[in-house]
Amino acid sequence: MIHVLITLLSDTFASCAFLLVNMSLSEDTTSEWYSKKIGALSAGKSFISQLTIGQDLTKVSLPSLFCYPFSILEIGAARFLPYFDICASATDQDDAVERLLCVIRWYLTFLRKENFNKKPFNPIIGETHRCWTSSPKYGETVYFAEQISHRPPVSACMVYNKQQDVMMEANCSYNIIFHGNSATAASKGELKVKLNRRNEQYVFQRVSPDLVIKKAIFGTKRLVFEGPLQISCPATGLYAVLHFLDKHPEIRVRGTVSSSSLGAPPSIICEFEGALGQAIAITKPKPMAGELLAPLATVPRNAIDYGPPDSWDALSSLRIWRNVNAGIVSDDLRKADVAKRVIEDAQRARAATGTSFQPMYFRRTPSDFWEFNIDFLDAVRLRATLPSPHTTDEAFVTTPPHHASPSSGSSSAVPLSHSHGHVPQSPTKT
Repeated sequence: MIHVLITLLSDTFASCAFLLVNMSLSEDTTSEWYSKKIGALSAGKSFISQLTIGQDLTKVSLPSLFCYPFSILEIGAARFLPYFDICASATDQDDAVERLLCVIRWYLTFLRKENFNKKPFNPIIGETHRCWTSSPKYGETVYFAEQISHRPPVSACMVYNKQQDVMMEANCSYNIIFHGNSATAASKGELKVKLNRRNEQYVFQRVSPDLVIKKAIFGTKRLVFEGPLQISCPATGLYAVLHFLDKHPEIRVRGTVSSSSLGAPPSIICEFEGALGQAIAITKPKPMAGELLAPLATVPRNAIDYGPPDSWDALSSLRIWRNVNAGIVSDDLRKADVAKRVIEDAQRARAATGTSFQPMYFRRTPSDFWEFNIDFLDAVRLRATLPSPHTTDEAFVTTPPHHASPSSGSSSAVPLSHSHGHVPQSPTKT
């Protein structure tokens, strides 16, 4: 009897673990589900279980066996947010070169050796993700993301620190190019860092360098960043070029910071080099030689706070995918597949109505960049309730009662679109 009780408690805990800690699983790289290999037999069963005679194969969902229990929007928070103090510190620097180096230091913290064996969920249209960190020196930094397009998939996100008045905005999308035994995830969309007190903007030509999957079919698979990436600051005339190189077992970065002025040839100010995740050093000129970035394991990291479940936004990644996550974490993949299909079928049903989607929290600029709508900045930063989704005549993501989330004990519905509504009144807290 005791053994049975222990087993039941263990299963329950595994199903609810992610809910008990109120965190995104994108931060967890130690649990068994993260490193679990995909077997050919399990993969076949997952696909076959979805098939019926006469079924439209274009509507077969990617089995949850192939997925990590988190959304792409959550990855953005896990990468951009924990070390943002480094970026915020740029405002304190009086030297323009040092400010650019601060931005580069922060950027290099979220590029590291990747070990993706599976894929995160593709966010549904209108999905959002909100979280924040707190630090003794710079106070609170908030992250907010919205899925602004599903086909092609485009995610828009922003990070903001009020104390330093520093904002990062990014538009993320990828093209997958196959090369036989390898594939390239080529990023599209810019990343911008605004130091508002300095009236400076740093523009990254892409959110990340290309991610290349080598020996994807035959051999030992490796994921590496490759290619050049440029960062420029029009206000100062400074720019940096980073080159990412596959030097197995390391991914190395070599970079230069240069100055350009009208009518004069560019002049190199400094050079740096190192391995991603390890120490990166300024190598030239000798007077500037020293550490650009310490090994990542030694860099102070701020913990991410997601708030209690009842505070999550209506279309929050954590809310939408929670039942799929529970199935993956507890290794109940049948439950995860059912919950995942419900979400995807509801999105298809909404698309079939022909209703156009207009992003609420990001707006398109004349240069075709989606910037954060600052009308919502205080509401997002102060954790106010954001406008509720419009639910009339809309498709719903509904969890079947017998597959309810362990934390709720009942079915739940999440609408797939929203109206613009009014901008909520922010609390008096500042």
